[in-house]
Amino acid sequence: MKMHQIINRTAPFITFVLGIWYFCIRILGHNLEFIPGDLGDSRFINYLLEHGYKWIIGEVPDFWDAGFMYPFKNTVALSDTMLGTVPIYSVWRFFGFSPESSYQLWWICICALNYWISFVVFKKWFKRSEVALILAWIFAFTIFNIGQLNYMQMIIRFMVPVVFYAVFRMVNSPSIKYLSIYFFGIIFQFYCAMYTGFYLLYFSIFCIAIYYLLTKKWKQLLYYFTKERIVYTTVVLLLSLLAMLWLFVPYLKMSRIIGMAHYGEVVPNIPLWKSYLFPHESSIPWRFLFYVARPDVPVWWLQYLFTGLIPFLAMIISPFYMLYNRYKKIETPLFLKSVIITSIILVLFHLRTKSGLSLYALMFEIPGINSMRVTIRYMNVEIFLLLIISGYFLTKFNSKYFLLFFVFVVGDNLFKPEFIPRREKAELIKRKEILSNDLANFDKRKYKAVALIDSTQEAYKTNIDMMLVAQSLGIKTVNGYSSNCPDELGEFVYHNTVEGLNNWLVNQKINRDEILLIERKSESAVYP
Repeated sequence: MKMHQIINRTAPFITFVLGIWYFCIRILGHNLEFIPGDLGDSRFINYLLEHGYKWIIGEVPDFWDAGFMYPFKNTVALSDTMLGTVPIYSVWRFFGFSPESSYQLWWICICALNYWISFVVFKKWFKRSEVALILAWIFAFTIFNIGQLNYMQMIIRFMVPVVFYAVFRMVNSPSIKYLSIYFFGIIFQFYCAMYTGFYLLYFSIFCIAIYYLLTKKWKQLLYYFTKERIVYTTVVLLLSLLAMLWLFVPYLKMSRIIGMAHYGEVVPNIPLWKSYLFPHESSIPWRFLFYVARPDVPVWWLQYLFTGLIPFLAMIISPFYMLYNRYKKIETPLFLKSVIITSIILVLFHLRTKSGLSLYALMFEIPGINSMRVTIRYMNVEIFLLLIISGYFLTKFNSKYFLLFFVFVVGDNLFKPEFIPRREKAELIKRKEILSNDLANFDKRKYKAVALIDSTQEAYKTNIDMMLVAQSLGIKTVNGYSSNCPDELGEFVYHNTVEGLNNWLVNQKINRDEILLIERKSESAVYP
């Protein structure tokens, strides 16, 4: 075997190991002493994964009722289910790892899947291993991903490459095989993260529509409905519908109780133009942009949209590239043109002026989109479109330059782990131990649930603390943390007051004596 063949075969593995070390291990610590994220959403994701695991092994009878916000039902439908990746987490739990360690290992596995699945797809797409290697590194291990660490469910996007590759094959050479892969990828993504699922569904359909508008080959769609294939197509559609119903029915029931988002709520989360230049503060080469491009909005930390230089340049240059080709009468590959147009339109629809004007208003009423409050998460799909465009550009270069390209990509995404949002694993375990000791003599027969009121810390920390301990003990709790809650429970969930608790219990016709109340008022009770 020639040396260049050996290098081509080993380079993806070497790059993968380097990426896992540089991105994952440096964040987690070499002894896995840190957990990515803050004390809110990150621990909530851990809670959901543990809930799914307990459901799999039979400790939880009803998946949709997670036992927080007692006695409110269907609580999992207030947020993502995480069910698609629960088996990955469960493997580590089966081997005896703690919930916290399993969460860390789960995250490493998700990053690994993001890398390998995107690498395989890019290699099939561009027929060049070195191009695939660079694009996969950007997809899995770069600065954009760091901005997602407080919301770990957004890291799960390894189905995005699968779906768009299926789209690529479906429009170029229609087949039932790729139709099936397309629907499987969409459904699996929904079971992992609803935001990404909706964006992936609508953006892929939009890309298909753009392609057929350009080619005018609408008759190719009839391929799936010919006499020979109509049965297969019908089976694929019916199975997909059934799989989605099990997931969507609880969410539809919840939407009738909680309601949808209002457009005014989401406007502050629509990106400003400078949000696309806004990197995470841990970035070494781009840290200066953190101060220059930081958007003037209340929750600015949601708008880490800078993707690194290569995807960003693809977003800026691709429209001019297409116009240049048109002027010079150079033929642009039709699928590339479709992706560029799709990418441009998506960016334009996810922009707003300082006064609040945005084209996003035109797409807000689309089912599913009107339930989303954090619009910038569309970038978890958009980044893959930008990488497709980048791949077409990279194929223009000779392979001998790709070591330089890789070094550039690594340098472009250098970061300092001490600026990463993370907590010590020992601290999280200690928080649970302290509260568990207070519940050591809890009599399950005497009380139906437990409630924690803690004036020494923010309400969300108290809620998550109690949820995690209640989960580990197999009891229910009135405390709750999610993307929403019933209006009547809001005072207790958001402000953690006795009055809020009492109002909720009266509303639910629950005797106060049936709830074990733990109150912390002394500074000595503050968690480490």
